[in-house]
Amino acid sequence: MQNRLVNSYLFIPMMILVCIGCSQKRIVNGYLIAPEVNLVKAKLSGTNLQRADLRLADMRQAQLDGADLRHSKLTGANLSGANLNGANLSDVNLNQANLSGAILNGANLEKTSLRKTDLSNAILVVVDLRGTKAYNLRGANLTGANLTSMSLRGADLSQAIMSGSLLIQTDLTGVNFSSAQLEGAYLRGALIGGANFANADLSGAKLEKVSTYVQPKGKITVGITSFNNAKLAGANLSYAYLSWASFNGADMKGTKLRYACLSNSSKPWQGMNDIMKGIKGLPKVRLGNFRPPGASVSSTDLTGADLSYSDLRNVNLTGAKLRGAKMIGILSNYETLLPEVILDKRPKKETRE
Repeated sequence: MQNRLVNSYLFIPMMILVCIGCSQKRIVNGYLIAPEVNLVKAKLSGTNLQRADLRLADMRQAQLDGADLRHSKLTGANLSGANLNGANLSDVNLNQANLSGAILNGANLEKTSLRKTDLSNAILVVVDLRGTKAYNLRGANLTGANLTSMSLRGADLSQAIMSGSLLIQTDLTGVNFSSAQLEGAYLRGALIGGANFANADLSGAKLEKVSTYVQPKGKITVGITSFNNAKLAGANLSYAYLSWASFNGADMKGTKLRYACLSNSSKPWQGMNDIMKGIKGLPKVRLGNFRPPGASVSSTDLTGADLSYSDLRNVNLTGAKLRGAKMIGILSNYETLLPEVILDKRPKKETRE
């Protein structure tokens, strides 16, 4: 009798341990769901995988469309080429996971953790990434993606396809957009200090009120925002602060730059038309006595561009093409250089005898 009691007491903690193990491992559609398992090409469409522990699992080319993965652990998992269309990845840990070439159209990534996640060449059409932190998005398809008010500081979006994507008031400081496709993208009010748009296609993009200024922390460290050789034909850069921008070799035919600040003034827009005082929502730039370098527009094609009321003090436009450009009410000084016309210092007033 005593032995039976001892055995029963031992049996209870053993069952608890087994149950704990069961909570981590389970069978779904005949597949073992557990850390480090082999789920290559597994068919798990529409399955319930809530709170699954799939850390370091090999899930290459797995069919997970419509699957419910809420609160799951997928740290370090290999999901390259996986089908995650419409999957619910809310509050999922995907840190250091490989999602290269994965299809996530319409997936729910609310509060998803994407630290050091590889999303290169992934397809995220019409995906809301607000609240996530994505870093490697090189070559990713983000057509129509909603990235509004996100922080993508330092992200690699080179060669990404982002036509029509929403980047309104998004922090894009230091982001690499080189050779990216951003036709018709919305970047209104975005912070683009130190971003690299070299060779990117921004045709028809909306960049009103963007700012190249980076808020200094301690010592002033501001990187130049490069639009060198970019396509900006028909883009809208009205009211933008562009003192730290370089447009060398850019195609800016028909670009709107109304009320844009390209000067090296430490007090942008000061002294401009009184109408500026009534405009709300201008970038908040307070530089004190620090003087920015001013925008560089060497060899820029500004044919038919609208530069009306823009701040062009100290800007060198001698190498730019300005045929048909509108320059009504521009703010300039004797150091503003235009093609074939150099405004020299004003002569001293003649003294009367």
